[in-house]
Amino acid sequence: MVEEGRRPALRHGPGTFNISSRPADAHIVQPDTGCSNGVVHKIDHVLVR
Repeated sequence: MVEEGRRPALRHGPGTFNISSRPADAHIVQPDTGCSNGVVHKIDHVLVR
């Protein structure tokens, strides 16, 4: 699970989409990642996994 404040540039919330120059890093967040709001994150969970 990602701790709050660890990546201030990322906003966790409905419809949040974090811009990235690497589209391959984008993925739909599943409940088991620690984010249950269905947000699309880029890089975030990929790096901390």
